[in-house]
Amino acid sequence: MNFLIRRATLDDVSVCAQIHIQAWQETYRGIIPDSYLDIVDLSKRASMWKKIIENKNIFNFVAEIEEVGVVGYLTGGKNRSSFFPDYGEIMGIYLLKEYHHKGIGQTLFNFGLRVLRENGYKKVSLWVLKENSTCIFYSKMKGYTDKEQEIEIAGKKLLEIAYIWNEIIHQNIFHITSFSEWEKAKNQGYYEHPSLLKEGFIHCSSIHQVHRVANIWYKEYLHPVVLEVDPSKLKCELKYESGGNQEDFPHVYGRIPIESVVQIKELIKAANGNFTRLR
Repeated sequence: MNFLIRRATLDDVSVCAQIHIQAWQETYRGIIPDSYLDIVDLSKRASMWKKIIENKNIFNFVAEIEEVGVVGYLTGGKNRSSFFPDYGEIMGIYLLKEYHHKGIGQTLFNFGLRVLRENGYKKVSLWVLKENSTCIFYSKMKGYTDKEQEIEIAGKKLLEIAYIWNEIIHQNIFHITSFSEWEKAKNQGYYEHPSLLKEGFIHCSSIHQVHRVANIWYKEYLHPVVLEVDPSKLKCELKYESGGNQEDFPHVYGRIPIESVVQIKELIKAANGNFTRLR
């Protein structure tokens, strides 16, 4: 499934409001009273989202599927809780139920962690209702529970728990090249690309971007290989920058040392000639 993670704009106000309402109804039915879930005003929720997206202290990403549109969002920023004064916070992450278990939520979450790390935070927390089934997701993302607090929604007392991450792990990045260029890199001890001289950096991708990039730029390659790179082993600067459509791509501002390449993957083509998966 082709999808991208991009920064939200004011054009996304309406769809974020709709997803907010629908995701709450799908997630909290039987937890929060129906009387609250069924009377949410879309225009009021849209006004709230306009303020959220305009707030410079909050970052907002949306997950967008090709030919479908926006199906989820994530918000984050400086922690609002006195329990975690030095932590960044994931304030909200919601994905429409039919798009669960497709890697979209995990990618969206990792982008949020990455932006918090870029903003100087080393630790992250989020609050979630204890009865929320998505607690499994946060455990899968290697968060662990810490504080608890009681809140009230529509007259019902509910327990909220905090998940925390005391270390933000760097996500590996990926670069597509030819087998011959990889062989050359192994012999010289580093990989470089002509874009390093021309643009000052080597273009890379996050895992979910690899297939789209391959099908746009590398379709004529007979045997492209994908270098999986551990950013913590780079000896130069790594920046995530817009590729022109508000989607961020990792750019490596220097040579890629051989020791930073942790795995070589092969791109597999489907019968229609498109790259569809990695092996």
